[in-house]
Amino acid sequence: MAFRNYPAYFHKRIIDSGIFLFIGIIIQVVFPQYHTTWITTAFYLVLYYALSCEMSSLLDGLTGLLNRTAFNREIEHLKLSSKQNMVIYMIDVNDFKGINDTKGHTSGDYYLKEIGKILETVFSFNAKIYRFGGDEFSVILSRKPGDSMDYADKLVSLIKNRQGEDPDFPSVAVGCSNFEAGENAWETINMADNNMYKNKRAKGNRD
Repeated sequence: MAFRNYPAYFHKRIIDSGIFLFIGIIIQVVFPQYHTTWITTAFYLVLYYALSCEMSSLLDGLTGLLNRTAFNREIEHLKLSSKQNMVIYMIDVNDFKGINDTKGHTSGDYYLKEIGKILETVFSFNAKIYRFGGDEFSVILSRKPGDSMDYADKLVSLIKNRQGEDPDFPSVAVGCSNFEAGENAWETINMADNNMYKNKRAKGNRD
């Protein structure tokens, strides 16, 4: 997973650990009588290992996307520190239970991974992508005025292209809602979720 997709608070931790290592090396070069390189390197490796373990706990094992725990943490971070507007998307795979029942869970897993890849293609910049749970995904996008539905349309278009290659490839329902700095993030999520289910019902799709 690309560095840009890491939770926001991870960026600072990783950068800070790199700065610590860099300072230790500089001290060693400028003051060779002080043996700091091995100490700072060892500390850096321990810190990096701890960060790697924590990061692993925030990844979905099937798709490699961020998981629900990471989503919840990002929402808390937005509530505390966000100064910019966002768009929150909720995406649900249509009739996923039918796929599992008729084609088996291996096929279901395959389609979830493929949809995850399509999401990474659509939301390639300024976005964090999550497997929200089961057959549902979420995206938190740094908003550019007026383009929130463009992303949804592109997602649906790419899904339709895949259906042209594979008639069994599932469609998705998409809902989004704007998050303004200072608003209740969970209300925005619920609104996006409601919009997604309206989209699903309007097209006669099943959960």
